[in-house]
Amino acid sequence: MKNGFFILSSAVLFLLAAKAHGRELRLERQAAGFPHIAFGSPDMPPFVQAMWQRERVSFWTVTVLLAIVVGAKLLASDAAKGVSALVMLTWVPAASFLGLGLWSLWRKGLSTDGAGGSLAWWSLVVGAFVASAFAARSHFDPTA
Repeated sequence: MKNGFFILSSAVLFLLAAKAHGRELRLERQAAGFPHIAFGSPDMPPFVQAMWQRERVSFWTVTVLLAIVVGAKLLASDAAKGVSALVMLTWVPAASFLGLGLWSLWRKGLSTDGAGGSLAWWSLVVGAFVASAFAARSHFDPTA
C-alpha cells in the first residue's frame, strides 16, 4: 500500500508540474502577443520558436545537473534502486518544471490575466510534492 501511494503520488507530481509549467509558457506566449499557435506549423513566429528552444535547453540542463546531484545523494544513502529510479524519473524533472515554470511566471509578471489559475496550479504541485515526500518517508526513514 505504501509503495502504491508513493508511485501514484510521484506520477501525479510529475504530471501536475508538467501541466503547470506548460500553462505558464502558454500564458507568457499569450502575454507577448501570440494568442494562438499551431504546433509544428512552418510559419511559427520567431519569438515562440526562440522561447521554446530556450525552455528545452534550460529544462534538460537543469534536469541533468539536478539528476547528478540527487543521484549522488541517493547512491551515498544506499537508497533502494526502485526508489532511486522513481525519484530520478519523476521528482527530478518535476523540480525542473517547478523552477522553470515559476521563472516563466516571474518573467510574465503576476499582474496579468491567469494569475489566480497559476496560483491554483502551483498550489496543486506543492501539495503533490508534500504528498510524495510523505509517502517517501518510509523509504528513507526507518522510524517513519
